[in-house]
Amino acid sequence: MPVKIRIVASYDDAYEFTAIPIIALIRQYMDGSIKAGLWMMGHIVDPKRLINDMQEMGIHIETQVI
Repeated sequence: MPVKIRIVASYDDAYEFTAIPIIALIRQYMDGSIKAGLWMMGHIVDPKRLINDMQEMGIHIETQVI
């Protein structure tokens, strides 16, 4: 059965808000969790770790199952 999830992310600085997910991606890349190459970010990252890392860096994330 399909599940809908609503995710709302917020941060005070729009420039940092753009950079933080990239830093979270680089963390995964640097520890070898993802392989090198040309990939779409959403297809290669561990989503739970990405969200946790973004929260660690100050992004407020709310999730809701609809």
